[in-house]
Amino acid sequence: MNISCPGISVNDLNYAVECLEICKQDDAKEYGFNHPYFTPGGSYGKQWWQLDSSLALSGYKWIDRKFAETALWNFIE
Repeated sequence: MNISCPGISVNDLNYAVECLEICKQDDAKEYGFNHPYFTPGGSYGKQWWQLDSSLALSGYKWIDRKFAETALWNFIE
């Protein structure tokens, strides 16, 4: 798949993907979640995972759609 983003270099896109991979959490049960999620990039209060996961999933769906769809179950629950 080729993605074109005017003004964003391939290196910038690769860096963004690398950041998402670092923040991806598959061991959700250990932290009280039933499905995978993304760790926070900042401090927002009690619902930090909602903000960070919703932003990260918007882009991550292009990298690993199955993971993104599974992580959405946290919002439903």
